Amino acid sequence: MICLHRLRGEELWLNPDLVVFVESTGHDTVVTLADGNRVAVGEQPTEVAAAVMRFRSSIIAAADELMTMFASPPIDDSGRVVALKPNRDRNGG
Repeated sequence: MICLHRLRGEELWLNPDLVVFVESTGHDTVVTLADGNRVAVGEQPTEVAAAVMRFRSSIIAAADELMTMFASPPIDDSGRVVALKPNRDRNGG
């Protein structure tokens, strides 16, 4: 989810996968969603686009991290997996 702000300043948490397009109407920004709903927000279109890109980048980074943690489990001499658990040092604990 990305955090945007309604025109009066209240936080609005939006699923970025539903964003179809973002347009500037002069004094505010309107986000059109996949279901046809439109939401006026205080951020500029470039800020909305940047928030969506940050969200998508974080998903890709998390997927890469999971692949690194689980892609190569330790194997003993007989070819059996010894243990399959995340590397806790990378997660701070």
